[in-house]
Amino acid sequence: MRGLCSKHDGFTLVEIMVVLSMGAILTALGVSTLQGVLLRQQKSAAALEIQALLNQARSMARSTAVPATVTLTPVAAAPGGSISATIGAPVNWSRTLRFGPGTDYTAVGLVGVAIGPFTFAARGTVLPGGFILSVQDSKGQAVTVSVGVLGDITIT
Repeated sequence: MRGLCSKHDGFTLVEIMVVLSMGAILTALGVSTLQGVLLRQQKSAAALEIQALLNQARSMARSTAVPATVTLTPVAAAPGGSISATIGAPVNWSRTLRFGPGTDYTAVGLVGVAIGPFTFAARGTVLPGGFILSVQDSKGQAVTVSVGVLGDITIT
């Protein structure tokens, strides 16, 4: 009886090794792609949060008629840096965003930006003029946040 049934069940060691090798290659490709996507997302999120902080500072300066001061601390290369906005008495409001290790934005930073400080006047304009922020990731790719003289804020 044994000679009549020559069908084998299961896989050979070579077949298993080929499948495992293919799985390892696909996993490596997926991880590198995911890291790039996460880095781009972190850079975009940082730019959006900077835009929100600047919009909030401008809005509060207009609504309270008290100037808002924006101070930038750039770094030579990402990650790192910070941006803070402050309105003095009688409002006493302050908000700071930090970039780099130990923050939500570990791989991005403010790179090569004008130091300032800049002020949103009570009517919403920027003094001494507009400014540009460069949010750069650890691979050197950047997103630009521009603030015009009239206080308009754009991300490119």
